[in-house]
Amino acid sequence: MALAMEMSETLFQQERLQAIAEKRKRQTEIENKKRQLEDERRQLQHLKPDVISWERPRFTDKNTDL
Repeated sequence: MALAMEMSETLFQQERLQAIAEKRKRQTEIENKKRQLEDERRQLQHLKPDVISWERPRFTDKNTDL
């Protein structure tokens, strides 16, 4: 009977450790995705002034004579 309880406890501990490892893996994946999104956001923020400048009308000396 004691052997069965030891095996049951060992199995419980193995399952617990596996659950902890899976949780850490998911947390790491989430952190990596957040980091990736933040990097992409920074890249887009960096490009934003260029896009705004392209949208503004550009006046040359020829256009100002109107």
